[in-house]
Amino acid sequence: MLPFRRILFPIDFSERCRGAAQHVELFTGRFDAELIALHVAQPIAGVGHAFEQERLQRFLPKDFEQFSVRYVVAEGSPGPYISRFAKENDINLIMMPTHGVGAFRRMLMGSVTAQVLHDAECPVWTGTHAEETPPVDRLHCQEIICALDARPADFPVLMAAEQLAREFGGQLTLVHGVQVPAVQSDVVVSPAGAEYLAECMEEARQELKRMVREANSRAQICVGAGRPAHVLREAAKCRKADLMVLGRSQATGALGRLRADAYSIICGSPCPVLSI
Repeated sequence: MLPFRRILFPIDFSERCRGAAQHVELFTGRFDAELIALHVAQPIAGVGHAFEQERLQRFLPKDFEQFSVRYVVAEGSPGPYISRFAKENDINLIMMPTHGVGAFRRMLMGSVTAQVLHDAECPVWTGTHAEETPPVDRLHCQEIICALDARPADFPVLMAAEQLAREFGGQLTLVHGVQVPAVQSDVVVSPAGAEYLAECMEEARQELKRMVREANSRAQICVGAGRPAHVLREAAKCRKADLMVLGRSQATGALGRLRADAYSIICGSPCPVLSI
């Protein structure tokens, strides 16, 4: 997955985009990447291409002058255009905030970000709380958590998270949530259910340990009981995570590349999420 040599930053001039720019600066500088700032909009009468181009160039902070930045203004449907542009221009990473606030974050399915998460073939960075981002000199990736299903097919996700942790010199923690019918909101309702849950958690823990050994990683392991989104959210809060790494399915079609729990994980995460 690494290094990210070409980063795409779709811009809609919102405050969330302004906050996400701090993270974009961090990644662009860390990987010495080429940055493409892209604004895609439906045609608006009376607003010319030159005006939008100038507006786009004024949007990024002056710190971006030290980077190689290309500014692109285009007309079209933003979601499909961004995914197509990324594929045609060999983009390694798309960085964009999610939209919606409060309860409406769970309506992410209709947003441009959701379309990109569905369709893009490259990794996608999303930040639900991007508007609250601190200055770039206070940003870091020292605590990284990786959401895993505890199965061999997730090994590439582990390796990608391990690469990131090594690049940033951070601590990696693998997190897995075990949800079984005997558990309702993390409360075990019967002794038999408790025993079965313990067996499932131990099985997952042993599989994660095997994967860690195979990856020659020093990652810590966290296995919790409950819905994956809840377990991951609590793990991220407890560790004050700077980034969450989440795997996406390779399947295309109506469900795109996201797994069943991915939207609730992304929407509920207290830190940015890198979906690969």
